[in-house]
Amino acid sequence: MPRTMLFRVGKPLEKDFRPAVRDYLEGRQRNPSVQTLVAGHWKMQPHGPGFSLRRLIYVEPYGRGDVDAPIHVRPIRLG
Repeated sequence: MPRTMLFRVGKPLEKDFRPAVRDYLEGRQRNPSVQTLVAGHWKMQPHGPGFSLRRLIYVEPYGRGDVDAPIHVRPIRLG
């Protein structure tokens, strides 16, 4: 018989996600809306005549999504 373990990681949830999940399951909302943090990254920004040139720029971290939506926290991968 497989052994089952329960792990509690982090703080208890302070937001009630049941209404958002219910709306999604009943088809009233296509995708559950959440807030996510976009990590800072480098990108080659087009510029110049006809956007034919590229310039390396750093994009600062920013939040994406509806301000009132629940916050989706992604696991942190090191290395």
